[in-house]
This record gives sequence, C-alpha cells and structure tokens, in this order.
Amino acid sequence: MPKQIHISQAIAATFVVLTVSAIAGLVTMIIMYQSELSTMNPTPPPTIPSTTTAPPPVMRLPKNLIPESYEVVLWPHLYTQITEVINVTSPNQTMLFTGNSTVNFHCVQRTSTIYLHSMDLNVSDAKVKDRDKNLNIAVTSMYYHEDQSDFLVVELNSALMAEGNYSLFLSFNGEISEALDGLYVSSYMEGDPDEERFLAATNIEPTLARRVFPCFDEPEMKAVFYVTIIHSMLAFLVSTLSDSTNSHDGWEYTRFNPTPRMSTYLFAFTVSDRDDFICALSTFFHDILIQTFARPEAIKAKHVDYAANITGKILTFYEKLFGIDYTQQKLGKTFLDIAEWLSPLKTSLFSLCAMENWGLITYQEGGLLYEEGVSSFLHKEVIATLIAHELAHQWFGNLVTMKWWNEIWLNEGFATYMSYFAVDHVEPSFNVVSSDLHLFTLHPQRWWNPFLLSSFLSSSFLMQSFSDEIVLTKSSLSLSPLSSNLWDYIQKVRH
Repeated sequence: MPKQIHISQAIAATFVVLTVSAIAGLVTMIIMYQSELSTMNPTPPPTIPSTTTAPPPVMRLPKNLIPESYEVVLWPHLYTQITEVINVTSPNQTMLFTGNSTVNFHCVQRTSTIYLHSMDLNVSDAKVKDRDKNLNIAVTSMYYHEDQSDFLVVELNSALMAEGNYSLFLSFNGEISEALDGLYVSSYMEGDPDEERFLAATNIEPTLARRVFPCFDEPEMKAVFYVTIIHSMLAFLVSTLSDSTNSHDGWEYTRFNPTPRMSTYLFAFTVSDRDDFICALSTFFHDILIQTFARPEAIKAKHVDYAANITGKILTFYEKLFGIDYTQQKLGKTFLDIAEWLSPLKTSLFSLCAMENWGLITYQEGGLLYEEGVSSFLHKEVIATLIAHELAHQWFGNLVTMKWWNEIWLNEGFATYMSYFAVDHVEPSFNVVSSDLHLFTLHPQRWWNPFLLSSFLSSSFLMQSFSDEIVLTKSSLSLSPLSSNLWDYIQKVRH
C-alpha cells in the first residue's frame, strides 16, 4: 500500500511539472507573438454578417388620429413664361414652392405623439391647438423616422385626449420636381416665334401627396380640402371651381371651394400659361359643368371634340347603371364639376396616360386627340375606353376607396371592367366586351395571380410600382371570369 502511494505521488509531481512547463511555454509564445505583432500591420479578420435581417419598417400610420379637413396654402414660385425686355431685368425661374397647412383631426385614443407623412419637405413652425378648449399645446420636438416610412413625428408636452378635436399647423417648403412626380414642372414651346413656356401640375398617386404638403397620406384617411394657390398673374389655374381671387405684388391668390371628402392621392391642380390653354367645350350635364381644356391649336383643329362630346354620354350611362348621381356628395358650396385637362407633354416619362382626380381629370395630350379621317379606328376606341375608365373611378376609387394599396387591384379592376360596358353602350361598333373576355379565355394563366394582386406592400417604392399597367390589366381580367353579369350579381347581393 505505501509503495502505491509513492508511485501516485511521483505521477502527480510529474503532471504538475508538465502543466507548469506548458503554461510557461504558452505565456512565452504569447509574449513573443505580441512583440512581433507590434512591428507589423496585419489585416483584421472579416466581419461575419448576422443571419437574421432586421424587420421591415412599419408602413401604416397609427389609427388614433382621424383627419377631418385640411386648409392648404401652396405657392409655386414659377413663372409660366420669361419675357425678355430691353433694359428690364427679367425674373429668374425658380423650382421652389412654399406653403403652410392646417389639418383638423379627431383623437380616438389618448396620445402625446402625432404621426403623419412628409417627404423631401423642410417642415417648421409646428403648432398644435385644442379646438374644443381653444388652447395651444406645446410641441417638444419634431423629427423624421430614419427609414422608408416617411413618418414625420411631432412630440407634445401634454397628451391629446380621446374624443377631443385638435389641429396641427405646419409651414413647409420644397423643390418642384423635374421628374414628373409630386408637384412637377415641365416646359414646351408655344407662340410665334416659339418661346419656352412652363407649367406646373401634380401627379401624386399613390403616395406622393406627402411631397406636396405634410398629410395623413393613406387612402382610407379621407378628409375635406380647402385649398388656396398663389400663382403668377399670367398663369391659368385649373382645379375645382374657384370661390375668390385677389392679387398682390404680381401674384394672384385663388381660393377654391371645398372638395368632397376624399383621399390625399386625389389632390390635384395645374398652373399653366393663361393664353396657352383654352376650353374646347363647356357643357352642362344636369347641374354638372363639363369642360375640356387643351392648347389652342388642338381646339381650333377640333381634335378635342370627340373626347369632349363623349364624356357626358358615358357619365349618363354610369349614373343610370349605379343608381348614384355623380353629384351625390354636393354639400353647401362643394362643387363636383368635371375639368378635363390635356397635358402637352410628349415624353414617355409621363408614365400615366390619365389620372382620375376628383373634379380635375388629367390626360396625356396624345391619348385624347382625335382627327377625323386621319386617326385610326383603334385610337378612337382607346380614347373612349380611357375616358370611361377615368369616369368609372369617380365611383370605384373616389367614392368607394380601398383601405390600403394592396387592394388597388379592386380599384383598377372594377374601373376597367365597368369601362367595357360603358364603351359598349356609347360605341357598340367597337365590340369591346366580347373581345376582352376572349383575351382572357385564350390566356387565363397570364392574368390570374392572387398573390401578386394582394401582396403586402412594405415600402413607398413598391407602392409606386404596384400602380402600373400590369396591375390595371390583370385586375380587370381577373374579374372577367366571374362572368359578364358580375354587376347584376352585385346588385342582387346589395338588395
């Protein structure tokens, strides 16, 4: 037994000596490595990225504040023409616009933070007011979210209470776009001799109202708009009928009648040279004034006559079919007249052929001009179909609106679907109903993709790309297999 203990002690001693030697050797090697490394400049090891991506930004506004109305003042510092006069300094053309807005809203859930949209605007002078108590509420901070949400956040010193009514005033300025989106500018040649003229117009569907003024820029957040536009005295302004105009220092202040309760993407106006756009035809349909505006050359050549004359016929068809008058929301001094404005742009950059703005439907000029004996029969059909589509939107889209952009296929689908029957009614020789249904029958797999039509949209860019011709065509033809009697079926369900 003692001998075994002696052997065990020897083994333990040997193990201790080896361990100490190993540790000493390791320490020595580390010291030598650090010494050599200090004289070198080694490449750092690569950074291994995380396998978990960050969640997408929340793109929807909170539902604790409901907008009721906007009071918007916009001043595009734009001259429609620059006239060179000897010994007179001509004004410099600018791409600046300034303005202010007051949004009146109702609070449905207690909060001390206001979220709304703003994009590429310099926003300042935030003022919040309790409209029930006529008291101001202090603003502690205002900042933008650093993501793709375009959220402008206004932090308050005290909370907004549920069931209370409040307002938010903001001043802002921005640049007029040259890319034909938001509030944009374009130029064209006019006069004798030709002179460069400038126009400003809006193109804000789906999510670019936030580039014109801060707002709750979601389709379900409808409100009434009270708009004042400040413009050059040489300019001609088209929007809902104006209520009053006055001038100061060479600029006119035009205040418009309130709009119907509508989504922000339907906000629209144009500013162009007073002599370059005249009305081709003014007609009263019931108590609706229908006006078609285009350049003088097109008016004199009667190239706008077909479009101007067919509009009232299509409107009559829709009113009888839907059983809802176009003017059903005419309250007080809210006017729902129709102005058709033909843009002289001749560039493919103007991606939209037309836009269904309430009271101001805008068209690309080439899409609506028709010359008898010269234009093709197909182009005549295109004109009728385009007008029918935009007028159908006055009910499907303007009056009844999707809550979010992933359902835009219903907006576009129903407008296109109903336009077939409108054109078939006013121009039966076109035979548009049977030809489009035949197209679906030949290639059904090309048109039906439920995932695409109702996919989740997680950025402003995706929302922009979703509102394109593919969605418009696919959505309308997706409704086609439901049978040509779809409207009859809807009527039965409604009753």
